[in-house]
Amino acid sequence: VLTGVGFGLHALPASVPWAMVAVAVWTLGEMAQSPVAPSVVADLAPAELRGSYQGAYHMMWGLASSVAPALGGAMLGHVGATALWAGCFCVGLAAAAWHLTIAGARRRRVETLRLERPEMSASLD
Repeated sequence: VLTGVGFGLHALPASVPWAMVAVAVWTLGEMAQSPVAPSVVADLAPAELRGSYQGAYHMMWGLASSVAPALGGAMLGHVGATALWAGCFCVGLAAAAWHLTIAGARRRRVETLRLERPEMSASLD
């Protein structure tokens, strides 16, 4: 949510202080997400495939970091800054809503893994 809101703040009238607030907000979102996301990937992966799942997860971050500047620049040129940042806001909120929607299924998956492999329970906490 914080990342999406921070990006959305860039759609409002621009000033240097406002841009600083926007960057601070989405940075807080990134800081909250960064340690949690790899843990979720590890929790949901079968123990013998955790390395592969982590590799795929981090490879997608690398791919996104490569593609996003070109895609964002093209979008900026076609739709303008306000629409670009408003779109980022909407995508961020949609992602947050999706994560909240699947939270129950994610918890059930972790519980199933705990039951199947009690020796792994400590690593899933």
